Amino acid sequence: MSNLLVQNIKHTNNTTAQTIDTSGRTTVSILKEDSTYRSDNGAVTQNLVEALTKSWINLNGVGTIGILESFNVGSITDQGTGQYLTTFSNNFQTADYCYSGGMPTGTTKGTIRAQDNADSTTSAFTADIFSDGSNQDQAHYCVVFHGSLA
Repeated sequence: MSNLLVQNIKHTNNTTAQTIDTSGRTTVSILKEDSTYRSDNGAVTQNLVEALTKSWINLNGVGTIGILESFNVGSITDQGTGQYLTTFSNNFQTADYCYSGGMPTGTTKGTIRAQDNADSTTSAFTADIFSDGSNQDQAHYCVVFHGSLA
């Protein structure tokens, strides 16, 4: 068996495509929008970039609202009882992105729904937390967003 010892794998134009660190791990510099991966059994390939969650938020919506954890979220605004406006740091390509979410165990059971399709834009999502026939503030509100970024 032979060994090939390298630190960088480069394209012929001399740009580094991959770096191998001192622990032997390979780092890919840039994933393009056409990056793919094979399924667990290798039968199909999927687009990696399209499959990623593009934004998510976990917030405290009771009293003074605040973001507990988030990714690609610029701000959150309280718009009334059980109504929250999430502004994205990086816009979506269209307002046709998908979302799903819920409240952790121990909170009032409710449904997260888009307030109005006109209120969900490429840069922000307006949600109602609806439970027992009306909007209600929640101690935890968790939502993930999927779609193509601009």
